[in-house]
Amino acid sequence: MNFEALESHIGLTASEKEGNTLEDLTSYIRKFLYTIPFEAIDIYNGRTISTDVQTNIDKFTKKHRGGLCYENNVVTNAYLRARGFDTIMVAGYVKPPKRDWKKRATHLTNIVTIDHQHYLADTGFGHFPSQPIPLTGEVVEDEDDFYRIIYDGDSQSYYVQTTKQAKENWIDLLNFKREPRALIDFMRDFDYTVFNPQYNFKHHLLINKKTDNGHITMTENHVNIIKNGQKQQIDVTPINYQALLKQYFNIETTIPALEQ
Repeated sequence: MNFEALESHIGLTASEKEGNTLEDLTSYIRKFLYTIPFEAIDIYNGRTISTDVQTNIDKFTKKHRGGLCYENNVVTNAYLRARGFDTIMVAGYVKPPKRDWKKRATHLTNIVTIDHQHYLADTGFGHFPSQPIPLTGEVVEDEDDFYRIIYDGDSQSYYVQTTKQAKENWIDLLNFKREPRALIDFMRDFDYTVFNPQYNFKHHLLINKKTDNGHITMTENHVNIIKNGQKQQIDVTPINYQALLKQYFNIETTIPALEQ
């Protein structure tokens, strides 16, 4: 795998390419999310995606694209393992905002163990912290939001939760067990993601990328720019969508559904 191209693309420094400390892991996640978006353009366009590591590195570095968890987190897992990190893939159930838990474990994510401590290392969730989240319940802050992972002994699973500054009314985002999975174990849910006509990203576009002072999200209707806690919204039209893709995500592609 051409990991050197990935490192260059996301801007890792020489020192950030060598170690396998928590600081090194944090640098990788931050720079990945600032450079490579979570995006479902291919699924929205009715195309397939790949779980092949080199195929996705080429997609990121040569086409300036991003991907879903099956693309972004698979690359992250392979890269971290090559760097010497103690890393496993796990499957998770997603809790969309104001909706019930998804019935399938469609999310592929990574657990990294450093000095006997476990961390969620996710580069393919969408709007998510640009740092590892400890599985100890310790709270981390990102963009004025707070995140934690709590363990439920009854189900023997972990819940990723978020809240605002008051640290009340924690909202569930993701549920997973710390059980190692091989890539082949995800294929049934991968096929559902790519081919099932009911899957959400078949009908709704989503692109999200972190910035130094916020994040940018694009749907089929709007580009939302969050900067220093302030929100700017731009309407997406058949005329301007390609310019918006280029300006805010450095992506050059067509989305036929947005041209209708």
